[in-house]
Amino acid sequence: MSSRTYSFGTMINHTNGVTGNFKGLYVGGAGDVVIDFANASGISFGTVPAGTFMHVAGVRLGSAADGTSATEIITLH
Repeated sequence: MSSRTYSFGTMINHTNGVTGNFKGLYVGGAGDVVIDFANASGISFGTVPAGTFMHVAGVRLGSAADGTSATEIITLH
């Protein structure tokens, strides 16, 4: 198994979402997470548990208006 190296970004306000490439997300507060990928947009991950590391390479984290309800999200770069 290969290891992954990340640097931590900033905590994201799920009300606004964020645009910018990321390698993963840490979800501190449970809820739905909506992500845009390079080749697909609006992909929803339902009921992500608190304390989850998501190993996903996205280009945009959706806002609350897009359906993201998880909180305390940190981008991993």
